[in-house]
Amino acid sequence: MPHATPDFWYRSPGLLARLLAPVGCLYGAATAYRLRHGAYQDIGIPVLCIGNLTAGGGGKTPTALAIHKLLGRENIHFLSRGYGGSLPGPVQVAPASHAPTEVGDEPLLLAAAGPCWVAKDRAAGAEAAKAAGAQAIIMDDGFQNPALRKAMSILVVKGELGFGNGQMIPAGPLRERVAAGLARTDAIICIGEPTHDSLQSLPAGIPVFTCSYRPLADDLAALTGQSCITIAGIAQPDSFPTLLTNHGITVVERISLPDHAPITDAMLTDWAGKTERQGVQLVTTAKDWVRLPTVWRSRIRQVRIKLDLAEPAQLKSLIDSKIAPLEAADV
Repeated sequence: MPHATPDFWYRSPGLLARLLAPVGCLYGAATAYRLRHGAYQDIGIPVLCIGNLTAGGGGKTPTALAIHKLLGRENIHFLSRGYGGSLPGPVQVAPASHAPTEVGDEPLLLAAAGPCWVAKDRAAGAEAAKAAGAQAIIMDDGFQNPALRKAMSILVVKGELGFGNGQMIPAGPLRERVAAGLARTDAIICIGEPTHDSLQSLPAGIPVFTCSYRPLADDLAALTGQSCITIAGIAQPDSFPTLLTNHGITVVERISLPDHAPITDAMLTDWAGKTERQGVQLVTTAKDWVRLPTVWRSRIRQVRIKLDLAEPAQLKSLIDSKIAPLEAADV
């Protein structure tokens, strides 16, 4: 189900967070139990996990895409559970024929870059990828999923949000206790500078790599001289129009939707009427664009976002050091 990230998750704990804290403790205990008793199946090829400690999005998919490009190998497949999709899998995503209601929106973005598998059962999905020729897997999400043994786990965090109010779901954004998650972390990728208080005392032994979002120049150029109404159904929807504004695009209205929210013909017809009356352009994210009904895609521009790593060579070297020995052992 689509969901909006509660604002109080990223404020100092107030009354609501304190009232929900006992439920959060139970949630955290359940996660810890599941992790202690997981199968951690070794499928014989390295699995690189891109995950979060927090719910509500955090840049995992852009990070997975950036790392796939950084490694530059065709034999690396993506694996996703296909949030919001109806197919249990394992199934290889076919962008030309699969709909987001079948495989989810993010797997369609991943499949545009390389082979992508959707499976509710991660171990079965990984086995299917291996049978299809994968020599390594990038798993988008799954940091708290104990089905597979991971060669490396990379934690993605947004620098200005950190770990939020430090409480567990539903009192806060945490999927598990921070210390427990960091103990399984090989590296942290921080989107933006790590300014949040919760990021000021990270363990010294975990390397931190900073990065930033960059809109594609061609997509921005197509909006030159136009005013825009933005549509964003992502975890922090206001971040999209803010990014465009920071790059010189005039945004006259911001339409915010819950993460993964369906976009209907009725909604689009209403928004298109606004743009015609005001003489402006509808603009959306790549993740939202793949959820648009096909007939609308030519009328709504997408602005694709890339992740620029500050130290790509150092990150690649670290990843290679984790997965290369396992690849060699499997030969």
